[in-house]
Amino acid sequence: MKTLFFLVFIASAQKQISGFVQDSRTKEPLINAMIFNQSSGTYTNTYGYFNLTILNENDSLLIQM
Repeated sequence: MKTLFFLVFIASAQKQISGFVQDSRTKEPLINAMIFNQSSGTYTNTYGYFNLTILNENDSLLIQM
């Protein structure tokens, strides 16, 4: 089981979320982790980064490996 570290930046005017996901023990980026909410989803790139457009600022994000 992996423990995740998750860093998120929110640009409220554009409702765009970007962030970085890494393993909390090894500090390695998690490649192809799925980040999603009720309306959309995306995957992390080869460096662990992602961008996601959200419709509601109060949405919860889920991360799945």
